[in-house]
Amino acid sequence: MTDVATLIANAVSRGGLNLSDIARWLETPLPTVREWADGTTPRKYKIEYALNRLRKLNELVDAHNGPLIPASVKQPDRALHIEKLRDEQYRVLQKDIA
Repeated sequence: MTDVATLIANAVSRGGLNLSDIARWLETPLPTVREWADGTTPRKYKIEYALNRLRKLNELVDAHNGPLIPASVKQPDRALHIEKLRDEQYRVLQKDIA
């Protein structure tokens, strides 16, 4: 299992996420994320991007202690919830860099 596949598996098992949620977080097509979850290594230009974003997602999952998306969030709203979490994480990161 690649590092990317391991990080995806951790986000799924500990964060209560599905591959669609992770695809939304990565801003990557779902079929590509499925391939990565199955152990295919991302192409050279994409691997650092994927690893960095997945590490950030796993940090968020660890800090959250439980499902990242509350049960009260219904299926149609999951994508918006993930996008909001992602954007908040990267807004904080941008402030730290500046």
